[in-house]
Amino acid sequence: MLEEITAAEEVLKELERNQWLFIYEEKEGWYKEESQSISSGLTPIRQELQRFQTQRRKCQQDARVTLQAANIFKRKFGCLENPSTMSWLVASEVPWVEELV
Repeated sequence: MLEEITAAEEVLKELERNQWLFIYEEKEGWYKEESQSISSGLTPIRQELQRFQTQRRKCQQDARVTLQAANIFKRKFGCLENPSTMSWLVASEVPWVEELV
C-alpha cells in the first residue's frame, strides 16, 4: 500500500512538472510571438526615423553651405556700403567690360 501511495505521488509530481513545463512553453511561445510582432511593427518606424535623420543632416549641411555663401557675399560686397569704394570697384571693372564689348 505504501508503495502504491509513493508511486501515485511520483505520478502526480510528474504530472505537475509536465503541467508547469506546458505553461512555461506556452508563455514562452506567446512572448516570442509578441516580440516578433512588436519588432515587425517597429521596423517601419525605424526606417522613418532613419529617413528623417538623413533629411535633418542634409538640411543642416545645406544651412551650413548657405551660411558660408552668405558670409562670402557679405565680405565681398560689404565694401559696397561705402560710396567711394563702390565707385572704385565699378571703375576697376569698366576696362574688363570694355574689352568684353
